[in-house]
Amino acid sequence: AEVDECGECGGDGIADGACDCDGNVADCAGECGGDATADCAGVCGGTAENCPGWGVDNPDWYGAYEFPATMTAKVTDHDVQLSDSNDILAAFDNEGNLRGVGVPLNVSFGPYEGTIVHEIGLWSNDAGDNLTFQFYDASADAVLDLSESYTFVINDIVGSMVAPHELSVQYEIDLTIELIAGWNWISINVLPEDPSIGSVLADLGADALFVNSQGGAATNYAEWGIWDGALSAFAPGEMYRLQMGAPATLVVTGTPVDVTETPIELIAGWNWLGYVPQNPGAVGEAFESLGADALFINSQGGAAINYAEWGIWDGALQTLLPGEGYLLQMGAPAEFTYPEFDGLSRLAENKQEVVLNETISDWDFHYGDYEFIGTISASIESHEDFDGDVLGVFVDGECRGISERMYFQLDDTYYYMIQVFSNEIDGEELTFKYYDKTNDEVIEYSETLTFENNMIVGDGFNTFGLSRERDLSQPKAYSISDAYPNPFNPVTSFEYTMPEDGMVQVAVYDINGRMVAELINGYMSAGSYPITWDAQELSSGVYMVNMTAGDYSTIQKVMLI
Repeated sequence: AEVDECGECGGDGIADGACDCDGNVADCAGECGGDATADCAGVCGGTAENCPGWGVDNPDWYGAYEFPATMTAKVTDHDVQLSDSNDILAAFDNEGNLRGVGVPLNVSFGPYEGTIVHEIGLWSNDAGDNLTFQFYDASADAVLDLSESYTFVINDIVGSMVAPHELSVQYEIDLTIELIAGWNWISINVLPEDPSIGSVLADLGADALFVNSQGGAATNYAEWGIWDGALSAFAPGEMYRLQMGAPATLVVTGTPVDVTETPIELIAGWNWLGYVPQNPGAVGEAFESLGADALFINSQGGAAINYAEWGIWDGALQTLLPGEGYLLQMGAPAEFTYPEFDGLSRLAENKQEVVLNETISDWDFHYGDYEFIGTISASIESHEDFDGDVLGVFVDGECRGISERMYFQLDDTYYYMIQVFSNEIDGEELTFKYYDKTNDEVIEYSETLTFENNMIVGDGFNTFGLSRERDLSQPKAYSISDAYPNPFNPVTSFEYTMPEDGMVQVAVYDINGRMVAELINGYMSAGSYPITWDAQELSSGVYMVNMTAGDYSTIQKVMLI
């Protein structure tokens, strides 16, 4: 008999799995008889207790699904790759059923050498299932939602160890929108926990009055603390018109929208379009995929036209911004997905607000006061204009839109792209005034247009030309002066005024409606004209002097004594 390592003759020595003759075992730290233990994440002496245990209770869960797909992914948090071998990646369907559990791989070659990527088998019974992801971060002992989703494709292979598909930790950000009193065109690019109208606009209180979209509207019944109407919630990709009773700041907190997974269905005609990327983007780059089907885009601050033949968008609107809403005109329906913008590109500035000097200070107006919008591309044809000159659009003397001269690169010319505003959906007459900065002079034009909501008049090639300058010494309205003397015998005089060329009749009637004298009946140029009426052949009494010109008609009484 031999003596074993424990000194016992004929003994069996240290038992299998033990680390000494007393039967002790080594703990996770390698100490014989020690009491260190590994936590649920496999870390010796760790304190993790939130390990998800995905698939542990049902290891054969994948047997319920027929078709596979494979994804190799890296997981990032604020662009920093997470690389812990104890991390776990899992996929789920919209009902929360497990659809995949990843295996961490330590990459030993290529651009991701020394990092952890996750190979995850994805399972489904149908193509088209939407899968979302969760990630167990062992270092934080936390299960995190990931921002991206995946539309299942049978036998799909997504990513590799040298080019892994990127999944990112979902986190909340604040979208801040500065609101003016009146109408605001807004959109959201975050997913708030509660997207209902009442929740998103809660902090605005009674200052928020009304909101509408292409699909519905809601009114704030502030006294009762509720919003009510066909519009119940905000959604990314939609533009909303929010009416405010006072300026305010709207802050919407939520997770960033996954741009690539947010397709927008566009119709032929006008689309109230929201902006979903996190960073500003150039108009031309944003709509490049739409080609010639995208025709025109408008905002409260500027507009742009697609000159598809030349491959450019041109106008006062050059850059799309988070929080703003747009009107996009399409020539055909399309499914549209914004590209990702990294925020590093140098972008053209949108046309800045026109600064009004003292001469045209009364051209100031507040676009938020108006609900409807149109766009006019106009040019000055009557004489040479220069940078800094301003064109204004007016309704009954009230300014409704202004623009400085702009350069049109495709034709090497200059024009004015003016947004004009109204609270009437159509019918208001638009007139034009031009400010010549060099001579500090305002010129009025005789050309007019009739407002229609979403009107687009002209473009850089085919402008609405202004050439008929008004003589400001000419009268501005039809009128007839009071007769003098009145009462009279037998002669009295008065003056009639024509603001424009046209037919005019001035006649005198007795109290029975019978014409007793026709003083003028013919085509007259704009101006003021004196008339003398000699009534010596008529009997004394009351007579009516009537002037009619176009739609204008007026009567005054005179007395012959």
